[in-house]
Amino acid sequence: MKRRKSPPRLPTHSFVFETRGAMPHGTAFYPCETPRKLLFERGKRRPLSFRIPKKPNGYGKEDMCMPSVHIGHRKRMKAKYTLHGADIFDTHELLEMLLYTVIPYRDTNPIAHELLFRFHDLDGIAGADESALAACPGVGARTAEFLSAVFASGEEMFFPPEDAAREDIVYRDAGEYLLSCLSDCHTYRTVMLSLDNRMRKIALDTVSEEDFGRGRADAKDFVSLAIERHASAVILAHTHPYGPLYPSENDYTRNALLKEAFAVSSIPLTEHYILSGNRCVTLSAKESGEGSRHTVPVGDLAPSAGAVRDRTILARLLSVVPGHADAAAEADRLLSSAGTLRALVTLPTEELSALLPLKEKDAVYLKLVASLSSRRHTDRFPIGGAVTERQITDYLSALFAPLAEESVYLLLFDAEGRVLAVECVSRGSVNSSSITPRRLMDIACRRGAVSVILAHNHPNGYSKPSPEDVALTAVMQSAFAAVGVTLREHYVIAGDRFERVGEAAASAGKNGCRFAASTVTGDEIFDFCK
Repeated sequence: MKRRKSPPRLPTHSFVFETRGAMPHGTAFYPCETPRKLLFERGKRRPLSFRIPKKPNGYGKEDMCMPSVHIGHRKRMKAKYTLHGADIFDTHELLEMLLYTVIPYRDTNPIAHELLFRFHDLDGIAGADESALAACPGVGARTAEFLSAVFASGEEMFFPPEDAAREDIVYRDAGEYLLSCLSDCHTYRTVMLSLDNRMRKIALDTVSEEDFGRGRADAKDFVSLAIERHASAVILAHTHPYGPLYPSENDYTRNALLKEAFAVSSIPLTEHYILSGNRCVTLSAKESGEGSRHTVPVGDLAPSAGAVRDRTILARLLSVVPGHADAAAEADRLLSSAGTLRALVTLPTEELSALLPLKEKDAVYLKLVASLSSRRHTDRFPIGGAVTERQITDYLSALFAPLAEESVYLLLFDAEGRVLAVECVSRGSVNSSSITPRRLMDIACRRGAVSVILAHNHPNGYSKPSPEDVALTAVMQSAFAAVGVTLREHYVIAGDRFERVGEAAASAGKNGCRFAASTVTGDEIFDFCK
């Protein structure tokens, strides 16, 4: 008689998952991110959670869980994004990660594909009505509202309306503001006013409580504080509580040392005030006022149109994310630390998540908004078609917008002015990027380019070209000409502003640039410095 086989025994410690209702025979089980486990221990089953059957399409109960091969998928995607940035991801992958914020459990990859299929590209998604977005499978009313808010805020973040106010703060306002802040100070004090690239106030910090001319505060204290505040420019001020209201020799000496230290860090020291009572004077010996002076309330320097816009955009981005009840107050705290919204979203993820009240998922979310906004505009650039200068500068502004490190790009054109390709030549640190002329010439010859445009960014927001920028441009104009390629222009991009280096380089070449073209072998390393 044939012996009947007994069913296989479960191991002493094994884990499966439970679900409601009858289970079909031969159902496969797999772990996932959400359910807890059932523990089989010595034949005693202790129910700890649900058991989810494997469905033909590979998803769990009600499509709320991902297949076993996707265990930790979200963590891996976020870690890869944090390490390498957005360049290695396709558009649907960036959109998939963005949807993690409002769809915590469901697989968002097919939803991202469906959105791009229905609306063709990111521009189509941004321009769609919320009702049309909500009709997409997997996208409800809440997700549709989230997507509309994110794309509208990202557009305003990097590309403000044409009529947006861009006037810089007048320096005399800084004197008024500093007088109002230090009007009650009757001791020696040195303060530093950190400004962003639009000359808006980031922070006012006390650096020393000693006489400026004889104080022990080191230059590194001033520079490190400016770097910590992500300042594009600084204004110094110190008090003479007992008079007189004019600079001493020690003041001039220390100011010159500080100016040189700031210049090394590419942060201009724009002015230095001496304050005494209700009067102030600058170290350039141009007195700001005679006699009594009306002082403005503390804080009146900061609220420009750009600062208000940054606060509104950040509050809107936080309000559509769960866990941010008081989005306006949180936006104020974050901007007081970073200065501007652009500086905030370009911080490394670790630094951004360290800012209260942000968590790591919120930091990744804000950086994804910046990456998708940049991708939305760079996708419009007509590779293979002719372009105008406005299209080129808009493309470069969008390309460099989410980058926190200095990068160099080369745009290549054919004989009819059509774009052949755009190549990243170098990625550097926050203040420099090194390239060799040989690499630039090799790329141009390999692509068969007739003309090229060189571009790099200044992450600190200060768009003025450095002497190294001008020197390299003069060299490359001659080097490209030797192989029959025209260097059309060299752009320095800083936020939504740009500078052309070509004219300055041409004059430098005529006046005898220190890097003569005849001495260039192609292996010299040149640094772009911000």
